[in-house]
Amino acid sequence: MVSTDNTFIRQGLLAIQNKQYRELYDQAIARIRQDVADAPAYFVLAKISADHNNHAKALELFEKASALAPENAYCQAYYAQTLTLSGDQIKAKHQADRCAGLKIEDHHIADMLGVIYTRTGFHELAVPWFKKSVALNPNVANYHYNLGASLQFIGDFDGANAAYTACLDLDTTHYRALASLAQLTKQAPSSPLLTRLKAAFSRTTGDADAQLHLGHAVAKCLEDAGDYPDSLNWLHKAKASKHGAISAVNFNDIMAGLKTPSTDPINSGIQESPIFVVGLPRTGTTLVDRILGSHSQVYSAGELSLFGNLIKQAAKTPSNLTLDSDTVAAAANFNSETFKQIGREYLALTQELSRGAARIIDKMPLNFLYCGLIHQALPNARIIALRRNPMDSCLSNYRQLLTTQQAYY
Repeated sequence: MVSTDNTFIRQGLLAIQNKQYRELYDQAIARIRQDVADAPAYFVLAKISADHNNHAKALELFEKASALAPENAYCQAYYAQTLTLSGDQIKAKHQADRCAGLKIEDHHIADMLGVIYTRTGFHELAVPWFKKSVALNPNVANYHYNLGASLQFIGDFDGANAAYTACLDLDTTHYRALASLAQLTKQAPSSPLLTRLKAAFSRTTGDADAQLHLGHAVAKCLEDAGDYPDSLNWLHKAKASKHGAISAVNFNDIMAGLKTPSTDPINSGIQESPIFVVGLPRTGTTLVDRILGSHSQVYSAGELSLFGNLIKQAAKTPSNLTLDSDTVAAAANFNSETFKQIGREYLALTQELSRGAARIIDKMPLNFLYCGLIHQALPNARIIALRRNPMDSCLSNYRQLLTTQQAYY
């Protein structure tokens, strides 16, 4: 008999929060010995694996729990979340859709679904779930922040302002919400928000992430006021703590490997021609994407991590980085059948995203790193590489608060 009762899952999540791993692990194993189809036991083992950074095992176990308990919101939502963390955004979107079809009355699961939809690029689908999480539990500041971020993304600035304000009413130290307020409107030189941001920056010395967000917000206010020298000084201050951090990515080795001459494109027989728009961030990729996407037979699928993930899966390298020197070295030795399979999988996984159009656009800027490999796997693909004046590119990226969740930025 398949067990789908959530009691053990909730107890397990609490025990994991308290780092009671050994006892919980033993309980889960005992449950599986009694019933090999015990979904909550696999769920708990998956969460333990995730907590110990064994992401591949966590994904495997969450997938099993999901298959055993298709009506269990915990099993479905956590599997979708793990897919997003592994970079498989297309599969994560499909999994989130399945979960969204269930009866969700847990505020945490509702918020989780919203986050998954934002990570997969569907903010319009995220908003209703964030609104539901707020309705189910209005006392969690971060639920209001998540709602505000998605409302801001879809252009509802009044709604975003209300959500960020509600967040700060619950937690005056929520620096992301405070910093986000600066992005909603042009700030006047005498803006009281500027005073609040500077005070918050002073209070967060030692917190590199807080300094980054708050400092960028101060710089934005000063730029709005036309004080460009001081704005640039605040960008320096914002990035100072992060500047000394060691990158997890060895770009010298990666670039050296990618420059290795490749063989001629493979005649894979694949006729479909996806369009890749690549380049450094802030070089015009979004503008070109919108121009092309206005054509009736072209649909923009957004910034997909799919191609890089397929290369990583085929390389079978052990690190949790999508692209590293070992993966580049492994890809250099792919045979023709491996490239053909990567091409077929890419087209199959993106077919639904085309919305019936003849071509899709994959607008992930960092795919410039994969141009040679795209040429091998999808010889009929069109690659549009954006180049901008180097100084303009550097300054524009420096002014942009890029995600710190991806080491490549």
